[in-house]
Amino acid sequence: MSEKQTDSVEQVPLSYSRSQLGRSTIAAPHSAEQTKRLDELHYMFRCYLGANIIAPIHEPLAVLDVGTGSGRWAIEAATEYPTAEVIGLDIVAITSPNFPTPKNCRFVVGDLTKGLYEFADASYDLVHSR
Repeated sequence: MSEKQTDSVEQVPLSYSRSQLGRSTIAAPHSAEQTKRLDELHYMFRCYLGANIIAPIHEPLAVLDVGTGSGRWAIEAATEYPTAEVIGLDIVAITSPNFPTPKNCRFVVGDLTKGLYEFADASYDLVHSR
């Protein structure tokens, strides 16, 4: 980027925390501003696509959201499919989402770069990632 281009880039301070797994080198943003940004990005995608799920799938029983971020997509998918178990996976724990979490939705801490060994092969009807 040229100096002129970088002058127009807003510098937003973010607080970072190391993975709660302790062995990852990935720094994950963990702030109210970052959660708001992730939610706004989610709304943008949903508006553009017209839905949370555009895959030709009906009534999934198991859904995995890899890199769940704020957890908003997972919560909305769990609301849309109340008979599905929806799991949101992220390197940082989601301790208190800014919105109600359905009973069929839960969040787990995990590092995708270390593999998804804790999830059995072919055990999910839909795997989502952005």
